[in-house]
Amino acid sequence: MWLPFLPTDRLRRRSGGPPAEHGSTGALRPVPLLVAERRNGALVITAVDRAALALGLRPGLALADARARVPHAEVQEADPAADAALLEVIADGC
Repeated sequence: MWLPFLPTDRLRRRSGGPPAEHGSTGALRPVPLLVAERRNGALVITAVDRAALALGLRPGLALADARARVPHAEVQEADPAADAALLEVIADGC
């Protein structure tokens, strides 16, 4: 089983879904979500949602670089323990 969006999906479910903004065409689009943690003194992206991925943001990218590319992205702090707990719930359900 591969769950590439587990951290961002967990955060979205907790908050009730993705916030949206109006794009250049006027249509609503989801605000990209980034999850970051401090590594070697810098904030680094550890997970992205589908909207961020579509904009070229990837785990491993420095948060400063991601903000330069997509300043309107939402950023949440990584919580590996919460991700692991959710994964256990999913595993138990299987």
